Amino acid sequence: MNVRHAKADRGAVGLGDLENEDVLLLDEGHCVREQALEICKSGHANANVNFRASSLETVRQMVAANMGVTLMPELAAKPLDEVRYLSFEGEGPQRKIGLFWHEATPRNELLFRFAEILKVDV
Repeated sequence: MNVRHAKADRGAVGLGDLENEDVLLLDEGHCVREQALEICKSGHANANVNFRASSLETVRQMVAANMGVTLMPELAAKPLDEVRYLSFEGEGPQRKIGLFWHEATPRNELLFRFAEILKVDV
């Protein structure tokens, strides 16, 4: 959210804090959009239907311009003076990722090792 937002000084927010917030979303087809829509529904937030961005960077710049708030994967969060990133309290949104490759690839051993590095116990 923008640093001037009323909730920007909080350390974390919960689903209830999204109620009536104007949430900026990515275009259809982005997995982050679908997850954000589910969270908006759970938190009674308003998905901004008049705005759709093709990239997370566009959404970040719109938040910086105080056009609304958004949900962003932690890995995509990068410093921007006008943007404040807040964590979700308690059980936050989660997503699963998968790693697939063709069984005949010459990099089979490397990919198995990479998969082990990515594993997280849930």
